[in-house]
Amino acid sequence: MNGDNHKNQQNCHWPIHQPRTIAWVVALWLGGWFPSHGQIELTMDKSSLQWGERATLCATWTTEASALGLDSIWWPAWQDTTAGGLEILEDLPSDTLPAPVDENADIQLQKCWVVTSWDSGFVVVPPLAVGNQVSNALMVDVLTPALSDDASPAPPMDIVAFEQSLWDRVRAAIPWLLALAGLALLGWLVKHFGRVTTRVSRDEDHSPPPRPPHEIALGILNRLLAEEAWLKGRAKDVHVEAGLAVRHYLEGRFGMPAAEKTTGEVRAMMKGSEVPTAWQSRLLDIMDTADQVKFAKAELPALTHQSLLKAYISFVETTSPEVP
Repeated sequence: MNGDNHKNQQNCHWPIHQPRTIAWVVALWLGGWFPSHGQIELTMDKSSLQWGERATLCATWTTEASALGLDSIWWPAWQDTTAGGLEILEDLPSDTLPAPVDENADIQLQKCWVVTSWDSGFVVVPPLAVGNQVSNALMVDVLTPALSDDASPAPPMDIVAFEQSLWDRVRAAIPWLLALAGLALLGWLVKHFGRVTTRVSRDEDHSPPPRPPHEIALGILNRLLAEEAWLKGRAKDVHVEAGLAVRHYLEGRFGMPAAEKTTGEVRAMMKGSEVPTAWQSRLLDIMDTADQVKFAKAELPALTHQSLLKAYISFVETTSPEVP
């Protein structure tokens, strides 16, 4: 009797070790753990599929328009696989449909994916959470291909000789040809701009040398002498420009920093300078006379203005270096 009871108890055990049973248990457990609100339904157009067979998985949300929030319509962002392991072949766009007449709702929001699987057995898609709503769980049976009893592996195929056509070879060589053309263009640009840079450098090297100090000074003094601006009441301007021209000449010719110096400061530097002795006192007398016009507003005869400018010109001409 005890033996029969023990045997009956063994026969009543649920074969939970089988994969099919385990998948059912998981699906039922997930569906009970995530309670469905009855608004989102997870469906598939096939309850079972062969390896690689396409199926459409859809999530349908039936609700009232007033119940939709800003964060309520974000479907799961699945990339390559769904939750549960189905491979996604195509991500279909979302759709909005009118709710069925027998439903106490306004609209249906639907999102679908084209899926498949390459693993045999049961695949469980867990409940889908959208906003604050949770769908049902879904289980799909993936079947292995049906083989006949006498099926055997196919024999190895022979190696197929394949010869590319001329167009195929040209098309395959196009990227390399474009790369070579790009390198040739880059080399030409580098060479061209190198020539331009060299030519610009040569032009800069052949730029005319700066004019010597005596030419600059003589140009200014001769212009002032020809203009005779003292006859127009501009005697002070004439001697200011003439004195500055002579001071720049002293700086460029003899190295005396006289450009911004007064006549008294120039006198202090004159004794130790290379200015010829015969010209030192005479040049200082010319500067003193010009200072009377610049600062004391002295009235000088027209011939005196001419004499001062001619004396400046004579100083520059007799002290300028000899040009070979």
